[in-house]
Amino acid sequence: SAMLDADEIEGLIKSIKMIQEKILITNPTTYTEVYYRSRSGFEAGCFYSKGSWACYLKLEQFDNKSYVWMKPEDLNNLYTILEEAKPKM
Repeated sequence: SAMLDADEIEGLIKSIKMIQEKILITNPTTYTEVYYRSRSGFEAGCFYSKGSWACYLKLEQFDNKSYVWMKPEDLNNLYTILEEAKPKM
């Protein structure tokens, strides 16, 4: 599990929206990585390698076994969950 402070939710939502609308539509010529990192080390991001984008959540900053791999379209679900959670914080 990972923890986000209530004041970090909006930043994560904006980052996911930017990744969806501006990053995933590109085809970089070199390895590219974009991510949001919370104060506690939780990460949500994506990287472009070998001709495609891969998206991920990293639950623990110093634990390489804490990755959750996602398809780019899975970001829609995460975005929806965060938008629903925001008013409840």
